[in-house]
Amino acid sequence: MRRHDSLIPFARDHHSALVVAIGLKRAGNGAPPAQLAAIRALVAEWHDTLEQHFAAEERVLPPLLLAEEWSRLTGDHAQLRQAAAAAGRQLACGTPDAGFCRSAGILLEQHIRWEDRELFGRIEARASREQLDELARQTSQRRA
Repeated sequence: MRRHDSLIPFARDHHSALVVAIGLKRAGNGAPPAQLAAIRALVAEWHDTLEQHFAAEERVLPPLLLAEEWSRLTGDHAQLRQAAAAAGRQLACGTPDAGFCRSAGILLEQHIRWEDRELFGRIEARASREQLDELARQTSQRRA
C-alpha cells in the first residue's frame, strides 16, 4: 500500500515486527526451543526497533489522531511493552510459555494490521498538507 512519505518510516518498521509476530504465533504450537527462539526474536525486535518506534509514534502522531485512536494506540503500546518485559523474563528463566507466544504474536500482529490498514489511511485522509509536511519533517529527523 502506498503511503505518504511521512508515514513510510513507521510502515517500514512494521515489516520486521510482523515477521516476529508470525514467528511467535507459530512457536505457540511448537516445542520449547522454538518458543525460546521466537521470544528471543521479540526481545531483539523490541530493543532494535519497537521501543523507538512506539516512542516516535507517541511523540509525533497525537496532533493527527482522534481521542479513540490515541487511546487504542497507547493502549496497544502499553500491552506490547508488558509483553516485551514478560518475554525478557521468560528468556532469563529459560522457561517459555506457549500461550504467551500465541497471545503476544496475535497482539503484535493485530496492532500492526490496525495501523497499516486503518490508522495510517485515516491520518492521510484528514490531515492537512501542512500537517503531513510537518510529520515528514519530524520523521526525517528520526531517520537521521
